[in-house]
Amino acid sequence: MTNAASDLPGYRRRIRIEPRDGAVLAMIEDDMHCMAVTLSHAEGIVTAVEPVMERAPWTTCPGARDQLVRTFTGQPLSEVTARREKRANCTHLHDLAVLAAAHALDGQPTVYDVLVSDPAQGERLLELHRDGERLLQWREQDGLLIEPVGVPLMALRDWIATLPAEQRNPRACCNGRA
Repeated sequence: MTNAASDLPGYRRRIRIEPRDGAVLAMIEDDMHCMAVTLSHAEGIVTAVEPVMERAPWTTCPGARDQLVRTFTGQPLSEVTARREKRANCTHLHDLAVLAAAHALDGQPTVYDVLVSDPAQGERLLELHRDGERLLQWREQDGLLIEPVGVPLMALRDWIATLPAEQRNPRACCNGRA
């Protein structure tokens, strides 16, 4: 990371997405996870799904690879959404497949960094960075996002749905770069 926020002590997660000719690789790494998903595609259709799990927190996680292949093979890239059979899949592999599809036609890699500070007096700072630039920052206390909005973490998706399109979809504001 290229700015002072990298000094924030606490939890780190990195997601790297690398579009290639006819395929896209999405990878995640944090203290418990080291996983990747490659979506091969042709004419806007997912032709193959290759999940890799080098590090997973549960012994049941490796069985999720076959389900991910069944869920996304043959789907149009435009229909690989965060709601498609997510509960039947490993959350992290599913999210990687969704991110891969969203970035499949990008011209360059994208790196997302998630930073969550250690708690201090019950409060944490949460940040989302893309390619080294901070996109979002929240303050959370006891499961409630107290800044910039007063919503529980579990209601964040509903709050995002109320935002203007350019804020809900970073691709809309960044010339195709998400």
